[in-house]
Amino acid sequence: MRQYNVDEVLAICLLRGLIMTEKQQETAKETPWFGIGIIVTCCLIPLLPLFFAISSGWIETLTSMQTLRVLFLILALLFFCLGYRKLYLLPKRKNHE
Repeated sequence: MRQYNVDEVLAICLLRGLIMTEKQQETAKETPWFGIGIIVTCCLIPLLPLFFAISSGWIETLTSMQTLRVLFLILALLFFCLGYRKLYLLPKRKNHE
């Protein structure tokens, strides 16, 4: 079995992404405000009526969006297919910085 010295081990870890460079450490420390904003608006705001014990049964009576239902279903299926394609069908690219 081959013995590795410290420099070789560090180089292998950097190439495999096991150790972050200084630039990666600096960007990891930055707060992702955009992502936090999306999480709050998408996931937490719809739950506010539940927190205040307000019924949301009235949403069922909104029929103005009914004509766009098929469009939204097609868009959702399209994005599911694109996500599947990106995750499982496209070859993985290596990041070179």
